[in-house]
Amino acid sequence: MVLPADSDFDTSKLRRYALLQYNQAVKRTQILLDESCDGSEEKLVKGLVTCILFVCYENFIGNYGISYMHLQNGLQIITKECRKQCGLTIPKDIIQVFKRLDVQAITFGDAKVPYPDNLCKEHIDFLTAPPTGFGSIEDSLDVVLHLCRWMFRREAYSNTCPVAHEDLASASKALACWNLGMDNYFSAPNARRNGHWEHSIALLKMYQIIMTIIIVTGAHGQETLHDAYSHKYGEVLALAEGLLLDGRVSLSAASSNRFFSFDIGVIFPLFWVAIKLRQSQPRRRAVELLGSMHHQEGAWKSTSAAKVAQFVIDVEEEGMSKDDCYIPEIARVHLVNTTADLERGEIRVSCVMRSDIDDCSWYNREGRIPDRTGLLRA
Repeated sequence: MVLPADSDFDTSKLRRYALLQYNQAVKRTQILLDESCDGSEEKLVKGLVTCILFVCYENFIGNYGISYMHLQNGLQIITKECRKQCGLTIPKDIIQVFKRLDVQAITFGDAKVPYPDNLCKEHIDFLTAPPTGFGSIEDSLDVVLHLCRWMFRREAYSNTCPVAHEDLASASKALACWNLGMDNYFSAPNARRNGHWEHSIALLKMYQIIMTIIIVTGAHGQETLHDAYSHKYGEVLALAEGLLLDGRVSLSAASSNRFFSFDIGVIFPLFWVAIKLRQSQPRRRAVELLGSMHHQEGAWKSTSAAKVAQFVIDVEEEGMSKDDCYIPEIARVHLVNTTADLERGEIRVSCVMRSDIDDCSWYNREGRIPDRTGLLRA
């Protein structure tokens, strides 16, 4: 196919051309994956890499349903090959990318196209204890993100019901082994501690802290249990602030450049701090960082996350006086579901809350948030 000549160029023609090329790429990818059944590892790898590109592109333009479809197709292919006695060899880094994209999909709540747990529930990996030693920071990050993925999936399937005790116990044991492995890694004389790894180490610590709190409080348990870990949430906030400032004297200087990444990063940890830490000043600092950083990490957009987090704070603190510093269980938000309406330029938010503590009944507080920033959207 020939690109439209400059004289004939306009936006609508370019989009039609791009759509045709995209559809051809999808068809060609399906052919590659079908042909890989004859034992061609090269065709399988090419098909999976292209699938990753599709996931990232659809996330970028906001087509989350299609993105999830490509993601689940890739995950199911990987699972199928790994279960074969003589399956094709899939490079480790490709599997890691799919798992990271899956973590991102689980943590991005969109009520219109929710995480499709019904399509892949049977494909959850069995959680085993990680090794007690790591050869690199990448290996360690891969393990802790695998643990996050496993736990977030369990939480997604449980909906508002408590996660099973045996699952929490398994996650706790795996996290303890991971902590031991990290201690062994950093105590080794040849451990790589150059500046290049500072960002990865900070991310490791943030996700490790969040996973610890999720496990010890019990997913969908009592929200007031999070209060005992306010100091740990403060550590996550300090780590994120350190990454964002990175030697700069002010947040305005650090936020002057827009940033896009297809990988997970600091947005989700900051958002989690903002909605789970019930201390007024630090949770508002988390919102301030999100609103000022101008980042997009896959489906996560920092400015949108800041607005949703502020909505949650307003709901929880509704009717409170300035002297009040405690939010009772009945006033706390347990789950946050969102629907991004790009055409109307708004986010629809639904906060799941307890209507009665004793009988565990629930209700939703809903609202709409203007969101016309268009940050890094195609």
